[in-house]
Amino acid sequence: MRTTFNPFTGKLDYLGLASLGASYPALILTDSTSVRWAITVDTTGHLVTTARTSGPQGAFSPNSFGLEDSAGVLWKVTVNPGGDLVTTNTGTFASSLDKIVLNDANNISWIVSVNTSGDLVTS
Repeated sequence: MRTTFNPFTGKLDYLGLASLGASYPALILTDSTSVRWAITVDTTGHLVTTARTSGPQGAFSPNSFGLEDSAGVLWKVTVNPGGDLVTTNTGTFASSLDKIVLNDANNISWIVSVNTSGDLVTS
């Protein structure tokens, strides 16, 4: 396994760690105006973005991350200044995951992935 930067922890982790059972309460992304957005999942599986004045203590707030769909296509995930999550087919990305795992308020884990149309899906 190779290591990659983990946007949830701000540290280098093994690629594919999410598939090994690691899950997080939120992901922080920074938009083009430097606003940080917490990306969480509610108890019905819907992704929610909330503007934050700062991220968790010591957290790195990247402006994007990569997800790979089932066909091997890489998608760049960003957040716009309105808080909307945007996926863009990039063809290449420095590193990507096939899924991420977020916990809802009831500590239920939801898998977040991207389908071949570029839509973010939870299951």
